[in-house]
Amino acid sequence: MKRERTMPESPVRAAQVSEDAASQIPRVFISYRRDDSAGDTGRLYDTLSARFGRESVFMDIDAIPAGADFAEAIREAVSACQVCIPVIGKNWLGSADMAGHRRLDDDRDLVRLEIQAALERNLRVIPVLVQGATMPSAEQLPDAIGRLAVRNAFELSYGRWHYDAAQLIATIEELGAQLGKDVSKLPEPLTSFVGRRKEIKAVEHALANARLVTLTGAGGIGKTRLAIEVARRVASRYQDGVRMVELGSLADADLLPHSVAFAMGLADRAGHPITKTLTDYVRPRQLLLILDNCEHLVDATARLADSLLRAAPELHLLATSREALQIDGETAWRVPSLAVPEPGSVSEGLSDYGSVALFAERAQAAVASFHLSPQTAPTVAQICLRLDGIPLAIELAAARLKVLSLDQILFRLDNCFRLLTGGSRTALPRQQTLQATIDWSYELLSEPERVLLRRLAIFSGGASLDATEAVCADALISPPDVLDLLSGLVSKSLVLADTGGVETRFRLLETVRQYGQERLAEAGELSQVEKRHRAWFAQLAERAEPALRGPEQRRWSRLLEVEHDNLRAAFDGHLRYRELEACLQMAGAMGWFWHMTGRLSEGREAIERALVEGAGVPATLRARALCWDAFIAGDQDNSTDARRLAEQSLALYREIGDQWGVAFAMQTLARTAITQDDFRRAEQLLEPTLSMFRQTNDKWALSRSLLLLGLRASVMGDYGRAAALEEEALALSRQLGDTWHIAWTLSTLGQVHLWQGRFDLAKRYLEETLTVLGGDANWQAATALHRLGVVARCQQDVERAARLQQQSVSLLRESGDKVTRAYALREMGELAQMQGNFKQAKALLNEGLALVQIVGDRFGTIQCLEAQATLAGGQNDLWRAVALIGAADALRGEIGAPIAPYQRDAYDTELRLARTGLGTSASAEAWAWGRALSRDDLVEFALGDVKAPPHASAGGQRPLRA
Repeated sequence: MKRERTMPESPVRAAQVSEDAASQIPRVFISYRRDDSAGDTGRLYDTLSARFGRESVFMDIDAIPAGADFAEAIREAVSACQVCIPVIGKNWLGSADMAGHRRLDDDRDLVRLEIQAALERNLRVIPVLVQGATMPSAEQLPDAIGRLAVRNAFELSYGRWHYDAAQLIATIEELGAQLGKDVSKLPEPLTSFVGRRKEIKAVEHALANARLVTLTGAGGIGKTRLAIEVARRVASRYQDGVRMVELGSLADADLLPHSVAFAMGLADRAGHPITKTLTDYVRPRQLLLILDNCEHLVDATARLADSLLRAAPELHLLATSREALQIDGETAWRVPSLAVPEPGSVSEGLSDYGSVALFAERAQAAVASFHLSPQTAPTVAQICLRLDGIPLAIELAAARLKVLSLDQILFRLDNCFRLLTGGSRTALPRQQTLQATIDWSYELLSEPERVLLRRLAIFSGGASLDATEAVCADALISPPDVLDLLSGLVSKSLVLADTGGVETRFRLLETVRQYGQERLAEAGELSQVEKRHRAWFAQLAERAEPALRGPEQRRWSRLLEVEHDNLRAAFDGHLRYRELEACLQMAGAMGWFWHMTGRLSEGREAIERALVEGAGVPATLRARALCWDAFIAGDQDNSTDARRLAEQSLALYREIGDQWGVAFAMQTLARTAITQDDFRRAEQLLEPTLSMFRQTNDKWALSRSLLLLGLRASVMGDYGRAAALEEEALALSRQLGDTWHIAWTLSTLGQVHLWQGRFDLAKRYLEETLTVLGGDANWQAATALHRLGVVARCQQDVERAARLQQQSVSLLRESGDKVTRAYALREMGELAQMQGNFKQAKALLNEGLALVQIVGDRFGTIQCLEAQATLAGGQNDLWRAVALIGAADALRGEIGAPIAPYQRDAYDTELRLARTGLGTSASAEAWAWGRALSRDDLVEFALGDVKAPPHASAGGQRPLRA
């Protein structure tokens, strides 16, 4: 069957397919031999084309131009696709040439080259077997394509062609969905990408051969845009997609790992180093990470990149910076200017130069009537040449067509460059060129526009209209004029307007922002504008604090997230200018936000810096900051610091007679006592706070005390009181519209009813928890999923229970919550045992027990020991089972935590069977032996596979070590 053979579009043309289509439909390359499977392949081509469109399905590379390097042409053609389908018939493996030599052994064989290119570029390679053919083994294939043998194959049989083809299409569509998900992690461009065909191809090649590629070059040269375009093309090759971290607004190198982690959706809830959290996250993933604008953090970026690359073998990094990171394995790739015509070039062919094409497109966007013609092209070419092909400079020049002619633009550039050539000869040429471009744009602005542009440079990460009006307006610019001035600066391409959020944000390109900061200092305005910036964002933090406790909670949390760089800059400014009262005031206002968003390390560092510097500030501010420091230390499972700091806060609040503060500090101390299983002390601390908060009518704080008391009562087995306290807390939180505490209280109520064996009621509360959270993937959601998993196990739905626990553990590993993760792992261990997988059960239970030891959770230790006992009983190690139950019983006595009703029947049955099987004397010995173990020996015994001693030693105890 003779079939017209089509070739994939070039990588550049393929990238011009609409973004929506490209993000959903993978491009498919079909590789086959005519003398083996032409008919079958033709039928497959028609089937896939009918589903995905002919523009997305390609066959063969017969359209290679005469004289072209066919191996390179194949690589380019395959690179334009995301899926490669080798069609394998009965004669595919043994197909021979005229001389009788097997074609696959020829390194110039087109089929071999197609498959080799797909494997090298990490495409999804899906072998399709036809005619009853079988999959060749690695030994039957050349080394260059040996990996094909381990790819999962699809069989297309004549008898069920439509069914088999549908299964193949479903697999490709799943890839398309994943591809769309991955690409969505990249910012959406607001303008088209022009030129750079060779550059895209070269960077793709560099990424295929190195795990770290750094795009270097001058500011405004187009490093970021090139990185994004390359990432779009290669996104489908990375199973876990692409993530981009913009570092231009980050000033503190110590916070670099935090910025990268938060871009990944990670939060340092557990208190261990954020770099470890980040490393653990990327280690198993096949991911492309873009680090954008690294030059001001080059040393810190180099250290982080080296650490991540060594830890994660499937991680690739694409960085943009004005200088290379200079670490092992790096490929530094300099981004050149766009191609510019030679002086005196004729008009024909000028549009083939990237710089001219870019100017023409942006000029037409500014003035719809503009078009490149024999009359305009020579002047455009001169402008591009004068601007050294720098994309930013070209775009700024093109935008001026709204008010200037081409000749005027060229004339003004000439004057500007003549001025700059008289400056310092020691400055780098690229700095001179960009300086000239921005200087020229700045001089064309009206005076109010210049004032606003340089004042906008004070913001980190952009600004809202309200913030711009508050910080930038004064006698020179009135607040009502700010919007019109901003609109003018946006239209002149000096300010970017991001309309993707709830409200529009305005920001400067980093190079323009640096220029504006210099002009701000030269104008003598830096001090006053910085002061207004600090005041505005300090007030924002103060306004946010009460809003974070009510119905506007989510909106304000997102707002503070968006403004986080500005808030950090304001806080640092207060410290730098020794405005210590304002600094501590801001630290206290930000405490709950830091807790909610998991910015724990950053929060504690900020508070402690303020406390060290602000030793002489009013005690009220110090007490408040100390209490939040204690609160966040508790989030980090650092009970020692939490208790010490809360006691200091309490002493200060008592000294100044602040009753609300006394209650808040006592509540924070009680929270720490609960985590240390000191429930009696927790009650003593919490009970007085109820009347204190009622007197001050603070429903938010009152709901927290009620919630904590209910949590304490539930662990102590007083379920009626626990439910009543939690219901009262829930009612208050609902009155406030506080979704955070509504969710937490609902989840706690779910646990209270679960422990009483009221599974349907528990399930209802826990499912409502997830509804209230609205899809937020935080530790609260993870806790609710874990508890729902326990309910499912108790209702004998083992499959659902396992799925829920796995979802919970996945979220908890990212959040860093060790305690709840330990409980979830304990549940997974029980489920594994129920399914007869004792080895897996032991590993999961050991992991959970180790985690609760790290944080000193005795209640969690009890739960893990009893699960270990169940496992021992299931393996007929009855002495060990009784000893572990005895040890757990001793711990229950220490903290006063009875066995929950839902566990009682299984507990009694297990203990009775073990004692019966062991005998009265031996079971008594095992019980006493377990109860007498020290904590260290108990953990060693539980974690190990130590069998019980055959007989008791003197005194009924036997040491674990010789």
